[in-house]
Amino acid sequence: MRRDIGESDEPLDRLFKLLPAESTGAFMLIRGIFPEYDPENSGFNQVLGTYYFLVVLIIVLTPVLLVQVWKMTNWPTVYFLTATLFVWIANIEIARFVDIGQFIGGWAPYIFNSHLAKGLLVIWAIMLIPMVIPPKKDISDVK
Repeated sequence: MRRDIGESDEPLDRLFKLLPAESTGAFMLIRGIFPEYDPENSGFNQVLGTYYFLVVLIIVLTPVLLVQVWKMTNWPTVYFLTATLFVWIANIEIARFVDIGQFIGGWAPYIFNSHLAKGLLVIWAIMLIPMVIPPKKDISDVK
């Protein structure tokens, strides 16, 4: 199965292609290795710093993986899939996402908040509709 999302793909195939499995697997592995998030003992420390670094590294390397390994040539799709991974991770790690804003201070708590992460998920879900549901064929094309 090729990784580009094409017009001829079935809706289920399009859904499978939305999250790159390699990046998703790497994130889940890192999430399993690091200790469970404890809001009472949050704060920024070396363990959390390493965790954040690895998560950002996964997100940054995802387009490289898609282009170099999977030979994807459609750049808008590469960007879209990478952004989809970011939104997915931000919603799974919503408590850590909010804690980043509290640690940075200033305007960051307004940017890194649970409402923003949930809002991004809703907006992204709406944007997925054209990606997953194939366009209707024009009746005039049928002969």
